Formats: sequence, structure tokens, C-alpha cells
Amino acid sequence: MTHEVDITQYVLFDMLERESHLSLGYEYEDRNADGLNHDSHTHTASLGLFLALPLDFALDLAGFLARNDYPKFRGLRGKRKTDIYGANVALSRPITDSLSASVSYGYRYEDSSYPVLDCDRDVVTFVLGYTF
Repeated sequence: MTHEVDITQYVLFDMLERESHLSLGYEYEDRNADGLNHDSHTHTASLGLFLALPLDFALDLAGFLARNDYPKFRGLRGKRKTDIYGANVALSRPITDSLSASVSYGYRYEDSSYPVLDCDRDVVTFVLGYTF
């Protein structure tokens, strides 16, 4: 079972007669999983910027820092902690009133106190969205 609480503050402003915003957030997650080695507490800080661009394009920039603590972890190296860093950039544009397209790149690095669990991810996505 997972419990989460988060708070995000937005600062709204107009750019090119469209709404843009800056965001700052904090999230706490408590994960009670089956098995002691998977229970965790995570603290995450995030920062984002959404900008309206010419020709109805929008640019979304986001980043976060997180600390994942496993309080009941049992292993040869002692306690397990993971520092997580990530960033995402997305460019989107409506095609019609109900159809939109976006392309994004995301990066995530997990630095664990158990090096075998370190993780590096690069994800590129293309989304064609339909709203009805």
C-alpha cells in the first residue's frame, strides 16, 4: 500500500496572450510493500516551467530531486538509500480542437548505496492525443 501527499505552488503569467506558469513542488511517499526490502519513504522536490510559444507551440521544462530511504532493508552493505535526479523537456502543439501532438525527452538517474542498483534512463516519446 502506498500513501502520498504533495503540494505544488504555481505562479501564473501571460505570454503571447496565453497562460504560462512556473511551478515548485514537494511530495512525500510512504510505500508499505510485501517484503521488508521494498518498504520505502521518498521525499521529492520538483521545479517546472511551462511556456507558451509562437504558432500555438508550448514548451514544458521540469526537473526533480528525490531521496528514497528503505528503513527496513537488510543487506550486506547496511541501509539502502537512493538519490534520484531527473529532467524532462516537452514540445507540444494542438493540431485541431480535439487533436494534439507532443514530443519529449526525459532523463532519470538513480544513485543507490548499492551500486548494482544504480540506473540511468533516457526516454524519448511522441504522443498523438485525441480529446473528446
